[in-house]
Amino acid sequence: MKAKNYIDLIEERNTRGFDSVENVFSKFPKDERRDSFLYALSIYHLPESIFKSNPELWIDFDINDWEYIIINNNDRPEVIENDFRLINSQSYDDIKILNKYLNINPFSLLLKIGNSMNKKDLINCFKFGKQYCGTFYEDENFFRDTYEDSWNLSYEDLQTYSKKLLSQGCTKRPENEDELFIWLNNNYDLTENLI
Repeated sequence: MKAKNYIDLIEERNTRGFDSVENVFSKFPKDERRDSFLYALSIYHLPESIFKSNPELWIDFDINDWEYIIINNNDRPEVIENDFRLINSQSYDDIKILNKYLNINPFSLLLKIGNSMNKKDLINCFKFGKQYCGTFYEDENFFRDTYEDSWNLSYEDLQTYSKKLLSQGCTKRPENEDELFIWLNNNYDLTENLI
């Protein structure tokens, strides 16, 4: 069975016949797991759940893997100003996960790789960030209190992984949604230079 098939099994909530869905991805090569994570981004409400419950899927991804995911996530709908139907869209979960859980500024990565991706996607990522910047953060106290209940990874390991990405050249995220909104406004014009 391929890693992508396990994504489908998790999505269908049909895990009967398997000992556990945990740690199932560790047996697959990294490029197959990366493509499976990318595939999960096309399934409604699944990416964040998979990220939390199956860290073996992504725990060894480096900055290049995250860049690959962002570039190849071609399932991004257009962001229309004041149209809030996309608030629960999974299509932007890659950048939300980087910011919300890994403390990485995904928009810095977007500017770095902007020449390698679809320009509409680049602009829509920035528009999504500006319009929904509140969804890019979790209250830190709530996050720590509920962390052990919903994650299959220690908080310390998550922080260590985040530091690893920072050491590879990622940029730390702005401290809160207001600072992110300001950062996005100050840097949005740079997307125009990449078009």
